[in-house]
Amino acid sequence: MYLLLRRLDAASHISMAIVGATIGVAAAVIIQPQVRGEMISIPFPLWIGGLLGLASAEVFWRLSRR
Repeated sequence: MYLLLRRLDAASHISMAIVGATIGVAAAVIIQPQVRGEMISIPFPLWIGGLLGLASAEVFWRLSRR
């Protein structure tokens, strides 16, 4: 996604945050059914996936600017 945004000259801090949060929510949707087990179930709401994606995008943005 970063390469695509950079190619379109749209790689900004805000666009990276939006993409990161969107990918985090998508990952939460995919993973959520698989973290429910017979003995242990781990709640994984969509907002947590969004926050994790946002944090990942922030780290990527800071590392790519050095």
